[in-house]
Amino acid sequence: MQVKFLSLALVASLITATSACAHAAFETPQASGDNHQRTVVKTPRGLDAQPRPVTGTMILAASSGDSAGHAAMKQPNYIVGDLLISNVRAGATVPKAPVAGGYMVIRNNGSEPDFLIGGHAGFAGDLQIHEMKMQGDVMKMRELADGLEIPAGGEVVLKPGGYHVMFMKLTEPLSEGENRTVTLTFKNAGSVQVEFTVKSRKHLNAHDKDHTKHGSSN
Repeated sequence: MQVKFLSLALVASLITATSACAHAAFETPQASGDNHQRTVVKTPRGLDAQPRPVTGTMILAASSGDSAGHAAMKQPNYIVGDLLISNVRAGATVPKAPVAGGYMVIRNNGSEPDFLIGGHAGFAGDLQIHEMKMQGDVMKMRELADGLEIPAGGEVVLKPGGYHVMFMKLTEPLSEGENRTVTLTFKNAGSVQVEFTVKSRKHLNAHDKDHTKHGSSN
C-alpha cells in the first residue's frame, strides 16, 4: 500500500508540473513602453499597375488594468510607410443592410502627402471612400474618386457624418463586438491589413465625443 501511495503522489506532481508548463506556454507577454517606439516600414513610392503586397506593422498598446487585475488591450495601431492608422472601427448593421461605414484616424508622419484610394473587404462587394457634408440644409454624400488626401505632417479623422470608408453590397451583417479584417490601399504607402472593431451607433458616437475631447491618441 505504501508503494501505491507513492506512485499516486508522483503522478499528481507530474500533472501539476505539466499544467504549470502549459500555462507558461500560453501566457501573453505584457505590453511595454517599447510599443511606442514606432518602426516605420518603408514601401515603394508611386502607383503602378503591378499588384502590391500587403505590408505594415501592428502595434498593441496596453491600457490600465481592469477589476480582475489584468491589463485590457486597446485597439491596435497600424503602420504602413509613413502612415499611422488608429481608432479603427465600423458600424454594426441590421440583417440585410446593403452598406456599412468604417472609421479611423490616419496620421502622415512623412514629408509628402498620401491618398487613401480604396481597399478590399471579404464581407462586401465593393469598398469606396466617401465624404458627407452639409450643402445648405441638406446632408449630402459623395464618393471621392481620386481618394482621400492625408497631408504631409497632418492627420485626417474618418468618422460618422464626415469622411468614411463605405462597405458596399454587404454579403453578411456586421455584429457588435466582432472584428473584421479589411485591406486598405494607399497611393504611395501601398496596402495594409487592419482589424475593424464593430461598434453600435451609440458607442460610435460616444467614441467620437471622447476622441474630440482627448485628441487623436488611441
